[in-house]
Amino acid sequence: MKLFQFSFTSNAVCVLIVSWASLLQVVAQTPTVVHKTSDELQREIIKWEEPEFPPIARQIRAGGPVVVELEINEKGDVVSARVVSGHPLLQAATLKAARLWKFRPAKVNKLPARLAGRITYTFPVTEPLSKEKTISELEEQAQKEPASAEIRYELAQAYFKATRYGEAVLQLSAAIRLKPDYADAYLKLGHAYSRLHFHEKALEAFTNAARLDPDSSEAFHALGLANIALEKYEEVIKALKLSLEVEGPITTSYFLIGKCHVMLNRPAEAIAPSKEGLAKYPDSDMGHYGLGEAYLALEQYLDAINEFKQAIKLSDGPGKAVTHFQLGLAYLGAEDKKSALEEYKILKPVRADLAEQLLQNIRTSNKTKLVGKSRINTEPEAVRANSYEHE
Repeated sequence: MKLFQFSFTSNAVCVLIVSWASLLQVVAQTPTVVHKTSDELQREIIKWEEPEFPPIARQIRAGGPVVVELEINEKGDVVSARVVSGHPLLQAATLKAARLWKFRPAKVNKLPARLAGRITYTFPVTEPLSKEKTISELEEQAQKEPASAEIRYELAQAYFKATRYGEAVLQLSAAIRLKPDYADAYLKLGHAYSRLHFHEKALEAFTNAARLDPDSSEAFHALGLANIALEKYEEVIKALKLSLEVEGPITTSYFLIGKCHVMLNRPAEAIAPSKEGLAKYPDSDMGHYGLGEAYLALEQYLDAINEFKQAIKLSDGPGKAVTHFQLGLAYLGAEDKKSALEEYKILKPVRADLAEQLLQNIRTSNKTKLVGKSRINTEPEAVRANSYEHE
């Protein structure tokens, strides 16, 4: 079975006959949708509205995470928000705040693009009934007690919540000068630098956090994510392996290790960590997707089909469309054009760009060969960098 991957970065409506002029008009009017992981999407926030804790929820001590799925237009405005999970008493307040969030306008190949993804906001289960200190109150307290590293850290957290990341960096740096072994401050500093896209500085801060607190899985996990932003995949693998050796490992570490092996053209080495993660977390759509892309790169098409089907069954997020695209390619590899066409039909109304690419593969599957065995070359450029995490 021979396949070839065409790559486009703009959404286009698939038509049978169309003039070049009308095709260009469709491309211009239909922006690419870039799907982001939760961490990546949070880094694009430029205006943050804190969800209000409903009084009735406070009284019964309702809390925990609320997951919101968002669609953001080319201007960075939220055009669609829906709650995926969370306590019923907290959902309305989270949606109200989410619709006011503002994001950095996205571009793909210098053209405006839309964003999509999920953000999790966590309400403290033991939220105190007393009102939290305002930034002004914390600033006043910091002036009165300038030698207190803890107050600087508390003020930095308030700045961070308000998306004032530059001011958070200043306060965290001051806290670290006052208390050089302040691991939590280094960790928060790394997150602030990440939001500012200063990835090298974030990497340095996370490195110090892990050095000062070698039992922190969060620090090593953050260190791994910082290396992903810098495309240092070997370093990602090292950091995430360390995160798995300490107490309270983070679920996605197993699957990100597998993803990095695929990105390094070593799909066979992605199998073991992906399977180990799925043994612990069998309902992870991210894990099944990652194992599926490793099998696809290895041309083990039937195994890939099974994993992608399982990922689709478990997922209801934006990454599901990418999985349908991958499933279509796996069907083609298994010489099942009929099933590949069914995936095309599923994709067409939700992701026209992926549908078009899959159709091109279907049309040329008997004439050409897939470029390279690595999964890296089988996914559109705008999606590829952001598809490693679906949860």
